[in-house]
Amino acid sequence: MKTDWDAEYQKALLTDRNVEMAEKIKGYMNSDTKGTYMVVVGMLHTLGNQRVVPLLGKEGFTVERQ
Repeated sequence: MKTDWDAEYQKALLTDRNVEMAEKIKGYMNSDTKGTYMVVVGMLHTLGNQRVVPLLGKEGFTVERQ
């Protein structure tokens, strides 16, 4: 049984956090500090249109799985 709380919880736990994570990662990538960055996120933050990987892709970043 799904409730409005489930949708609200999922939005807060995943969607909203994904936007925040993508912005934080983008900040690292756009900083004056040059180098290679390794970012680790849980699997649920990588799949779907509103997840970290696609959000970074929309910003022009290429994400590689190592």
